[in-house]
Amino acid sequence: MVVSDCCLARFIGLNLYRQSETGSVKWDYYKLKLPIFGDLIKKVILVRFVSLFEILVAAGLPITHVLEILTYSMGNEIYRRKLAMVKGEIEQGGKLSNALLSAPFLFPETLVQMIAVGEQSASLDRSAEKLVTHYEAEVNHAIRRLTAVFEPVVIILIGIMVAFVGFAILGPIFSLSEVMSGS
Repeated sequence: MVVSDCCLARFIGLNLYRQSETGSVKWDYYKLKLPIFGDLIKKVILVRFVSLFEILVAAGLPITHVLEILTYSMGNEIYRRKLAMVKGEIEQGGKLSNALLSAPFLFPETLVQMIAVGEQSASLDRSAEKLVTHYEAEVNHAIRRLTAVFEPVVIILIGIMVAFVGFAILGPIFSLSEVMSGS
């Protein structure tokens, strides 16, 4: 009873910490740094960012308004804070590509270069559309690689469980047959 109460208290404490300002920043940072899934999480966030960016720019909204909407729609506190800083830089007269370039951990160089090309050619929506297809393909490829890696692990785990169930069923039968043959 004490162990379950302790686990429940830890679970509640962790959730309360994650909902705090510093806790959500640290939690989102660690999610991005995860060994296997961090890259996939970043790519999914970038797909969301670029697809919303493309829709809003194509609708003709000013870039500062687009960034404000994107800031509130990001599911990651690290990205949310960076986009708020980017919005501030643009309001002071900076370029979007230069502002995004200051965070290579969050925004890859290909994304920044495509946005720079869109800024120079006054076709941000077309550049963003190409980025959407690129990052969607990358997410699909990453998911296929992950499933290919985890398939053998899942097969081995299922084999171990089947063997365990088989021994659990056959063990008593064998011991019963030994008892019957011994008497």
